[in-house]
Amino acid sequence: MKTKFKEFLLKQEEQQRTTLILLESYLDNKMSSKLSMLPFFQALAPLMVPEMRVAHRVIESFKNLQYYTDRENGLIWQDPATMDAQIIYLSFHGLESGKIQTQLNDISLDEMIEAFKGHDDKLLFFQACSLFRDEANAKKFLSETGVRAIAGYSEDFWTLDGIVTAYLFLNLFDSFLDPFNHLEEIYQSVIIAFPIAWGYGFKLFQ
Repeated sequence: MKTKFKEFLLKQEEQQRTTLILLESYLDNKMSSKLSMLPFFQALAPLMVPEMRVAHRVIESFKNLQYYTDRENGLIWQDPATMDAQIIYLSFHGLESGKIQTQLNDISLDEMIEAFKGHDDKLLFFQACSLFRDEANAKKFLSETGVRAIAGYSEDFWTLDGIVTAYLFLNLFDSFLDPFNHLEEIYQSVIIAFPIAWGYGFKLFQ
């Protein structure tokens, strides 16, 4: 515990900032709906020390996703504020087949792999039900994209419980100077603090 606190103080001194990119799709078809993960991250960001930087875009198709994520020309890599982002948080309806749903088109596992090839310095956190029920999909995604790690679910879950899981994970991630060397420790701490996440099949692949 003392070691973690010391790392937290060092991180404050060095002013290392966690940058998170939120990519999401509208989760229903109501024009009046305000259901989005953005308010949660906007509220959480200033509580991080130093304040977490949050970038946000709504995704409605594979081409739309690739416009932001393509390793050569994607906007993420063109913007100095996001090119070094450590976490990409993807909030979508998920399918057991490994697809994610958007308002216009479903995005297949192979399309997601194409979109995220070369993101080898990033953690992808999927808030999408049942996306990794088949663990082979997660392992394929990991090996073919080269991303540092993937977090996601193998079962359906309530959105609020997903938010609690995300908060615990991000809070611990932000407490380390080198969080990528402590991912398993962070994951196990989340499962211990919030066992319901384990019941929803919350998993980490790296």
